[in-house]
Amino acid sequence: PQPAYPRPEFMGPDRREQVDRAVLMAALASGASVAQLVGAKAARDALFLSHHDVSRLPEMMAAAAGVSLVAALAAARVMASWTPARVLPVALVVNAILFGAEWVLSTHAPASAAVTLYLQVAFLGAALTAGTWALINECFDPHTARRVVGRIAMGGTAGGAAGGLLAFTLGRTSGVPVMLAVLSLMSLLAIVPVRVLGARAKLAPPAERAGTRSGFEVIQAHPYLGKLGVLVVLVAMTSALLDYVMSARVVARVPKGPELMAFFALFHMGVGLASF
Repeated sequence: PQPAYPRPEFMGPDRREQVDRAVLMAALASGASVAQLVGAKAARDALFLSHHDVSRLPEMMAAAAGVSLVAALAAARVMASWTPARVLPVALVVNAILFGAEWVLSTHAPASAAVTLYLQVAFLGAALTAGTWALINECFDPHTARRVVGRIAMGGTAGGAAGGLLAFTLGRTSGVPVMLAVLSLMSLLAIVPVRVLGARAKLAPPAERAGTRSGFEVIQAHPYLGKLGVLVVLVAMTSALLDYVMSARVVARVPKGPELMAFFALFHMGVGLASF
């Protein structure tokens, strides 16, 4: 069959313009997902540690890890069945509704809002970022992707910086509740580039995906992937322990409330920039 998108050297001016527009939308989608994640993590840490003792953090992290595992398995199955282009807009609307509900809840029962927000970030935070990149992957052939992935990743880095600076500013002036309202609005705005990318993505019907093997079957067939899985587990465990130690030290030194969110905003933004 003919490739969905020709190689760059065979593109005409119109096709190059289409690719450039798709790259812009992909960069915006990537930036929006990372900005939300950075802002949500800053609000999550500040809200939880302001209304719960740090001794409760390990059990909250364990619960979040379980929720994240369920989210990863569910997201993989759902996106394989209905494609990222169909799933992501719905997930973003749900994300916005949850942020809005937590905004209201944070003024009446901030301790409960902190737990809800922690679990929401675990369930939807990484899943939305992974789903965004899965959608981007369906929009470009390998030859084009090799040329443009750097520009798209720069969009994610810019989004992380913008999300961190926004959380820092609101942390110093307005606090966590206003940040939750802003995060809800950001989720809704992110639907625009996702819908544009969805129109470009290759939407394979579910029947063509029915014969795909599960991830567990692939790991059993390729031991190398199992070793990578063990490495990821060990790194995640180390990261969780370091996260707890850092949070305990921060709570002991930084006043609870807006200043705590400002600190975590700069921290998560710095981690994102360093990772890039």
